[in-house]
Amino acid sequence: MGSRIGALALLLSVVTTTGIRINGGMCGRCSCEQINQESHVILKIDCSRLHTSDVEFLLGEGDAGKGSPWKIPLSINAFSDIISIVLDGNSIHRIRPLPQLEFEMRNETVNDRQNSTVNETDEVHNAGNVASTNGQLSNTTVGNNSSKPRLELSFRNNHISRVEPGAFLPVSETLWSLDLSDNDITFDVLSASVFRGKFSEESYEPIPLLEKLNLARNQLHSLDGKLFEHLWKSLRVLNLQGNPLGMTMDTATESALSTLKGLRELNLADTGLSSYPRGLAHVLQSLEYLRLDGNAFTTVPDSFSISKPSLHYLNINRNPIRSINNSSFHSHKLAWSKLKVLDMVAMPELEVVDKEAFEPLKELRILRCCYNRKLSYFHEEAFRKVDGWGLEWERWKDFNLKELELQSNNLEFLSPDIVPWDNLDSANLQSNPWACNCSLKPLADVLRIYMIKKDPSLSVGLHCASPPLFQRMSILNIYPSDDEPNASANNIWSNCGESGPRLFWRRRGAIVSALAAVCVAALVSLAVVVLLVVLVRRSIRLESINMPGSVRYVRAPPSFAEDDDEHVIMDMRWATRDGAAAKGAPGTTPNQRWPSLW
Repeated sequence: MGSRIGALALLLSVVTTTGIRINGGMCGRCSCEQINQESHVILKIDCSRLHTSDVEFLLGEGDAGKGSPWKIPLSINAFSDIISIVLDGNSIHRIRPLPQLEFEMRNETVNDRQNSTVNETDEVHNAGNVASTNGQLSNTTVGNNSSKPRLELSFRNNHISRVEPGAFLPVSETLWSLDLSDNDITFDVLSASVFRGKFSEESYEPIPLLEKLNLARNQLHSLDGKLFEHLWKSLRVLNLQGNPLGMTMDTATESALSTLKGLRELNLADTGLSSYPRGLAHVLQSLEYLRLDGNAFTTVPDSFSISKPSLHYLNINRNPIRSINNSSFHSHKLAWSKLKVLDMVAMPELEVVDKEAFEPLKELRILRCCYNRKLSYFHEEAFRKVDGWGLEWERWKDFNLKELELQSNNLEFLSPDIVPWDNLDSANLQSNPWACNCSLKPLADVLRIYMIKKDPSLSVGLHCASPPLFQRMSILNIYPSDDEPNASANNIWSNCGESGPRLFWRRRGAIVSALAAVCVAALVSLAVVVLLVVLVRRSIRLESINMPGSVRYVRAPPSFAEDDDEHVIMDMRWATRDGAAAKGAPGTTPNQRWPSLW
């Protein structure tokens, strides 16, 4: 298998980290090799930890190195699209304008490969013969070629305390990534002129390709407000980690960062910040990746409430935030609507993840909430609340979480209703102090099925912390040990029934039951009220019919006599039940004599 991989590498003229060394040019003093990395072919020129004289020569200092260009050998058969020059750990104190670059195009022969490769098989040699062209070596200095590779330049872990203006001007046409981390650079060392490009009649041109700048772990308390005026079009990644910016970012630093409107990745970890500038959140509309770990934030920054949704990744590790609740992301829902990855790791004060904490994060794919030593409560509705009838399909509609990491917290209990487990690709709950009583049985039942379907290796580390009888035993299938004479022969869940008691009700059943009870009570109440109304009305009617001595006023019938007037007659007696009249003409009732006016 190894020989086939080697043959394929030679056919593609790509050298891995264990492959062919390159000679010539800078590679006479440095270690050079070609590396196939994803879709790129990288020529790595490692000049780290060299002798002082070699460093001076490479930097164009001294009599020998003055005016000497950096000669880069390139293979025609495997053209490197990235040149990585590493000058780490060389005790460099000052960066003067760097030497010019010269690219030497080479056509490697089979003999060249054989001389630089140890113990190659016949299959590899045959593949080399196929990959070879004419077997001749040609050195060609490349001028202004549009196909020039991009340049990565690293000065990490030196003692740089001074960078001269125009230091990177000679390599400005190809410089793509610059690493100045772990040095002694201060505010007064860095100015806009350090990153200037070629001079034009109007102004200095920018460094057109510089996308990545690493200034981590220097002594920068602030940044020049015009520091990035030559980089504002090109810079995409900026690392300021470990610089003492203070609890509040000053105006100059905020002004400098605000010019980088195309910035996509910003690292402000370990800078001492306790707040994120509201104006910066408003200006950096293309920011996708933000690291705020290791700072003094006590809440999730609310400055993003005025920003457009762009963040895909947020890291708030190692911040003294006590709780993540329904106000952490709710006050600025739109700003987090595209967030896909959230890191909340090793937070020393985090105790609670409350109800609806992550409700606004509709696109969240990965949650890492682990190694939080005080985190003991994770609400079952932290991701989605139960609405209406509590239907599961409605609750988890458009739920996108795929990876959940809750290992090494202080959780004793977790509801199985926290997520739809079948939707997850990975779930890690290891190294929590689980309390193995009947309340945990529903979670154990769910996890047992999930681990079998997804990844059985995740079952390692799911151990009980209490009760003492089951300490260090798996929560998935617990049987007492042989040295416990009083232990039951069955596992711990045998006395818990089918479902076991729960710390939280199953909300769906509770809601349906409650609504059904309300409906039944309403119907019964309505029936009772109707019955009472009927009975009362009947009682009143009977009383009005049977009550003796009732008084009724009627108009007297018209008299046929000319001198008779209307009379009002008060009859103190009423008809009996058999219809006989108490007074009047025989066989007649009062109503027959005088029609009732009621």
